[in-house]
Amino acid sequence: MTKPLNILGILVLLTLIAYWPLQYNDFINFDDEKYLTENPFIQSGLTINNVIWSFKTFYFGNWHPLTWMSYLADITLFGLRPQAIHLVNLLLHLANTVLLFVFLNRATKMPWPSVFVAALFALHPLNVESVAWASERKSVLSTFFGMLTMLCYIRYAARPTLWRYLAVMSSLALGLMSKPMLVTLPFVLLLLDYWPLGRRPRVLEKLPLFLLSILSSVMTILAQHKEEALVPLSVSPLKERIFGAVISYAAYMQKLFLPVKLAVIYPPSDGNPLWQAGLALVLIVALTALFVRMRKVSPYLLVGWLWFLGSLIPVLQIIQVGSAPIADRYVYIPAVGLFIVIAYTLGPLKWRNYFFLIALVFAVLTFRQVQFWQNSETIFRHALDVTRNNYVAHDNYGVVLLKTGRALEAIDHFSIGLRHKPDSLLIISNMWSALVVVGRYDEAEQYFYKAMPLWVKFGDRKTYGMLTLFLLNKKKDEEAFLRYIKATQETPNNVELCLAWASKTMAERR
Repeated sequence: MTKPLNILGILVLLTLIAYWPLQYNDFINFDDEKYLTENPFIQSGLTINNVIWSFKTFYFGNWHPLTWMSYLADITLFGLRPQAIHLVNLLLHLANTVLLFVFLNRATKMPWPSVFVAALFALHPLNVESVAWASERKSVLSTFFGMLTMLCYIRYAARPTLWRYLAVMSSLALGLMSKPMLVTLPFVLLLLDYWPLGRRPRVLEKLPLFLLSILSSVMTILAQHKEEALVPLSVSPLKERIFGAVISYAAYMQKLFLPVKLAVIYPPSDGNPLWQAGLALVLIVALTALFVRMRKVSPYLLVGWLWFLGSLIPVLQIIQVGSAPIADRYVYIPAVGLFIVIAYTLGPLKWRNYFFLIALVFAVLTFRQVQFWQNSETIFRHALDVTRNNYVAHDNYGVVLLKTGRALEAIDHFSIGLRHKPDSLLIISNMWSALVVVGRYDEAEQYFYKAMPLWVKFGDRKTYGMLTLFLLNKKKDEEAFLRYIKATQETPNNVELCLAWASKTMAERR
């Protein structure tokens, strides 16, 4: 028992080293502005009003009050410092690693396979996104409560009492209030009944837990509907979503066994070929049949496999939000199922001799992956290097270039993005901004009218001033005046805008 605990301590130290570059990483221009850098509620810190806001808001298509409150606490304690946000994420990841080992060791009484699962979880580069991305606090925080839920559950299963059951419910509720990814956790608890707990699976016992999951799902759908984030079936047919879900399973397995070319955003597919979906389905069915057949000899195979399959269901885009087919962060919890399959299969073998080699290889890959998250430019440049036709990465990289004074380079990337996604109002709007910055007003005019629906819908305060200046240069004075009134209301200290309007007025008087 002592030796695996010592190994666990070394594992924690190795994880700290692997994530060492995290201290130099900044925020990125992908969700971080919504969650942190441009969120007035979060920036004002932990107050009673902001706590109430955390529970009431559906902001950005999410309902996760505990995640909001964790950010509020960070800002109150440390200020808006990326190093502090990243450090808390890393500490939660380390806590999740230790809790995962404690849970598996207590449940299986097999310390070496348990520490191997913990090592794969701690050091796998696919998990870097959940730790190194400030906006993914919800993943590491919800997993912390998910691990507590499973620990409380094995205590309850050993000696069922009301208080122990309430501890299970409370931990699950806290996890769901951090991220709704845990909606499948009651299903995982049923699997744990079969193995390693060796008790008859009891569905009725878990009905209150399933009820919590249903309530969380309803809140999530309401939040996404309010933000108009749900993609209708008319845009993405159900058949395509099912094909995409099957292919996603295979893609995640590939990335878990071959963690290369990892990106912050993957481009949407141009359609899911029937042959790809067919091959992926054959693989899934074959492995399921094999593990069912071996369930009496090696029950952990079936449990780990079904853990992986079931936990991924909420993020398979059957209920589609956005256009990204897969994301590294989605596999943070589901990957544990495959890690169980690997570690407990190798348990009887003399794999311990290779433990440090495996851990070291993953640590090096993770160390390298963390460095790609240094800032917006590095993470989106890397995404463009490892993916193709990635219009979201081109758009975000273009925004970085525009903000750093490289407008001509930004125009090139917006052009590529529009080539792949010509109807993207966001890229059209950014293209207009870049063309205005370089003074190409005639060329910008076509994008001006195309982007108008987006500006009307979201009413970006900064945009009103740019619209006014643009219309002045196009000598559309009446329209410019209306935008000027709105701009002065929204941004009264916009000196550039005031000087431009004053110059126009003086010119007319002459």
